[in-house]
Amino acid sequence: MNTNDTNSDGRLHLRLPDGWREALKVEAARNYRSMNGEIIFLLRPVMDEILKRQEGGEA
Repeated sequence: MNTNDTNSDGRLHLRLPDGWREALKVEAARNYRSMNGEIIFLLRPVMDEILKRQEGGEA
């Protein structure tokens, strides 16, 4: 990963496809979450699976 993509405080600079930022903003508001909270909510199931596989020694 390019070191310019993250900061020491864990922030990540992310480029999104056209229309995604606005869609996330609308969905986050609908769910009473911040945009960051919405992204975490959406990524959590996938990341749980990835971490489970990695902990199990699978590549």
